[in-house]
This record gives sequence, structure tokens and C-alpha cells, in this order.
Amino acid sequence: MIFNCTIRLDLISGWVLGLGPCGLNCSRASINSDTNLTRKKVMQIQNDPYYFGNWTVAYKLNGDRNVQVDYINDKIYNNMVQKVIDVSEKGNWEQDWMSVPIPMISGATFMDIM
Repeated sequence: MIFNCTIRLDLISGWVLGLGPCGLNCSRASINSDTNLTRKKVMQIQNDPYYFGNWTVAYKLNGDRNVQVDYINDKIYNNMVQKVIDVSEKGNWEQDWMSVPIPMISGATFMDIM
């Protein structure tokens, strides 16, 4: 794959408190905190490296008839910025914001990021 430009994906997600990227000790004090370390701990506890998503990109290159699919987990997980934006201890939920640059494939006539 050859990349020619990058888009930025911003995603807001909600989780049951303690099961999201904020981790087991998530509280109102966690608001605005980075979730890099706690996210990794949650993935280890869940014993699933794709607990927070298995990222792929489906694309067609100019002139191709078939759709190609590539896994982009490393690009996503190594380049994301994520932080806690809200917590309700009473409601038992957390809300997180993630931002990640996603490279666009040069010559692609179609791209679907999943």
C-alpha cells in the first residue's frame, strides 16, 4: 500500500464503568486523563488484543475489480490519542474520546474503514 494523505478520525464511545479504556479504577477524577496505559491493561485483563476494535480497511485501486482488505490495527493503536471525557459513577458509565490519523491509500477509488 502506498499512502498519499491522511484523514483524522474522531470517535466518542460509551462503556460500562470499569470495562472501557479508562480501566478498573475509573472515576470522576479520571476525566481528562489519557487512557493509553489503562487501555492496555484492560486488553490484558480481557485477554483480547482487539477488545477495543479490530480495525480493517477495504479498498479498490484504480482499475481493480476486486476489493482488497488490510488490517490496520497497528496503525490505529500506535497512533491514537484517547482520553476520558465524562464519567457517571451513579449511572455506571464512562465516555471516551479517541482521535487517530488514518492514511489514505494512493490510487484508491474506494476505501471503507471498519
